[in-house]
Amino acid sequence: MKSRMLNLIGASVGLIVLVLMFTSQGDAKIDPETAVGIWLFDDGSGNIAEDSSGKGNDGKIEKGPKWVDGKFGKALEFDGKDDYVYVSDPGKSSLDLTKSLTIMAWIKPVQHAQGNVIVNKRAPVAPCNYTLRLADGTNGEFDFWYNSGSWQGYTTTTGAMVKDGTWYHIASTYTSGEG
Repeated sequence: MKSRMLNLIGASVGLIVLVLMFTSQGDAKIDPETAVGIWLFDDGSGNIAEDSSGKGNDGKIEKGPKWVDGKFGKALEFDGKDDYVYVSDPGKSSLDLTKSLTIMAWIKPVQHAQGNVIVNKRAPVAPCNYTLRLADGTNGEFDFWYNSGSWQGYTTTTGAMVKDGTWYHIASTYTSGEG
């Protein structure tokens, strides 16, 4: 059996809240009924990132990200080289790209590098792949890519470039048929 994985954080960021929601409504608040993953990273110790959504998508903290003070309590700081949070995703799961998806995160880049991944869902076949990252070839913009048969992506331009050492709340929304 081929396995899939959701890779949370490969970037050099301190991330304190990560939420994945699959919902058909465009609403700014987190609905626990439709959220499929909420990782607050606020434990302050340990090697498990608990999924607060109640869907059981706990993650294993891999290769040594550090527990640090964050924007709202504790956070995880990633070195941007090899540390991450691994969420097992065997076969069909609540983390698959379906009709719609919203990814939200608080990040604080500490060493800006293009292409640093914030969230990455990998699978051996489409349509289960998506990634949110600092865009390649930019000075701090974000892009969101998804695979619904072929890779498609969008770079989000805000006019304000991401600066190291500053907290940002970022969100990306995908709706099937609309991108």
